[in-house]
Amino acid sequence: MNKKLLMAAAMLSGSLVMSTGANAQSLVDFADIETSCSTSGAACAAAIRRAVATLQAAGLPAAQLNAEIAAVTGAAISASQSLPQAQRASIAPALVEAASLSTNAAQRASIQTAAAQIQAGSQVTLSPVGQTASPS
Repeated sequence: MNKKLLMAAAMLSGSLVMSTGANAQSLVDFADIETSCSTSGAACAAAIRRAVATLQAAGLPAAQLNAEIAAVTGAAISASQSLPQAQRASIAPALVEAASLSTNAAQRASIQTAAAQIQAGSQVTLSPVGQTASPS
């Protein structure tokens, strides 16, 4: 009987965690970022700025804010890879704006480095952006 209660409690707490995660993910329209960032540099920059405005207005705890910033910038960088260099370079200022929201200095630096690499036409490694999503 105790095992059944423990299993039921574990399942319930797991579902609550998953529903909280799903709610947190709905703050930003990632389909918009992916579509916009594969269309043009201007559309991508606008999508990043919409996401930044949404995150600024949400008043999230630092850890969640940093995770959202990592997700937004990672999605934009990834989806924009097929754009011509001149268009892709135009997303760099929007990435820097997104980085400025982060409470994590390492994350800010990683996103700013990625923005500079994009501006210069260099290959960008996505992992540093995601790895520094937690607050310092």
